[in-house]
Amino acid sequence: PFSGKDPRKVVRSVAFDQVVPPRKRAPHRNIPLELDDLAVRCLSKEPSDRPATALKLYQEIEVYLEGTKRREEAEVRVHQGVEQASRYEEQQASVRAMQRRVRKLRSRVKSWDQIEKKRELWIAEEEVSTAEVEAIDTFGAAVTAYGQALGHDPENREARLGLAALYWNKFRDAEARRDVKDQHSYLSLVEQYDDGTY
Repeated sequence: PFSGKDPRKVVRSVAFDQVVPPRKRAPHRNIPLELDDLAVRCLSKEPSDRPATALKLYQEIEVYLEGTKRREEAEVRVHQGVEQASRYEEQQASVRAMQRRVRKLRSRVKSWDQIEKKRELWIAEEEVSTAEVEAIDTFGAAVTAYGQALGHDPENREARLGLAALYWNKFRDAEARRDVKDQHSYLSLVEQYDDGTY
């Protein structure tokens, strides 16, 4: 870590000068904090600060690499969660539009009307039912993906916020339905994952 034209000055620097941390020496390289800390400890003047053996150094590097793999896997799951959550929002908007159409048809169709006139309402109701089930499945897929991300990286902020957003939408739906039990359940889940956004 030390260089220069005068060998005596280089030797003096090696013996007495503090090492410049890699992140400070090469900020453009985006060196991870864990590796920066490990490099500084390896080059410490104090033997007690350094990893005691090559095996200890190897183990610390392995821990870092394992953590990196877990974070990378978490990011893959977060991406899947974001895709499913976005799809769920689109499906919910579609379901709401279908529900409005069903309400409109119900207001026009009377119990004594001919079957042909009722058929359009029945078809619309069936479409709403199918769309609602599909939205429930997508919601479950989004929750699963975010949950798997947290399984790999419990502190993953995006996964926690994704879950908080999903449960907040469910809370708002329960609020609109005046379903106090569901409101309480979903609000508890929001509080479990929220960082103050909701």
